[in-house]
Amino acid sequence: AMQPHIREFVDRAVTFATCPECEGTRLTEGARSSKIKKISIADACAMEIRDLAEWVRGLNEPSVAPLLEALQQTLDSFVEIGLGYL
Repeated sequence: AMQPHIREFVDRAVTFATCPECEGTRLTEGARSSKIKKISIADACAMEIRDLAEWVRGLNEPSVAPLLEALQQTLDSFVEIGLGYL
């Protein structure tokens, strides 16, 4: 826990606000505008793991099949141990 005088200083000196340009995604315009099946990386990051796993399962791109398979296995393992809500 912070000491009271440090907390007071931080409360006065620091402002927490969502960036109006990136809307808090911390992504460049190029990254935000890139989409796969109408989903941006910001949209994918905001999904629950179980929903993301389902979306990834629907992707069919042979050029990145090994990557998609590894990602699918990782996401499925999170769902299997009960963390699909994250």
